[in-house]
Amino acid sequence: MTSIEATLAEPSITATSTSFATTLELTTNTTNTTRIIKVGTINISNIGANGYTLTITSGNIAKSNNNPDNPTPIPFQVTTVPSNNSQPTVGDFTTSSGSPYVFSSTISALDLYIKYNPTSVQDPGNYGANINLSVADNP
Repeated sequence: MTSIEATLAEPSITATSTSFATTLELTTNTTNTTRIIKVGTINISNIGANGYTLTITSGNIAKSNNNPDNPTPIPFQVTTVPSNNSQPTVGDFTTSSGSPYVFSSTISALDLYIKYNPTSVQDPGNYGANINLSVADNP
């Protein structure tokens, strides 16, 4: 008798940034201006019967030259919503900046949002940040 084993395909992820990701508003006239911006779309394929777990990093929007004399970097948080759903609210960002956002689902298309609060006086120049994504099949 021969045994038959199912071969499971690992999920794969494709992320595309929006035009807003490269033109974030970093100035404000007040000290407490929360911004929520759609920065990307995520497509996940080869989803197994039990779905997947998506992990997304967050961190700081910072001057690209990392000069210690620059003002404090701007922390940001991440969250996702199903593609083309309404923008998340402030309360939907439940994972602290710097901690991985972990989300399990079977939804194949998601929108990626960040939430950040620029300071009232931000040093002029180029700022940047990285967001890393990984996906794993749920057993």
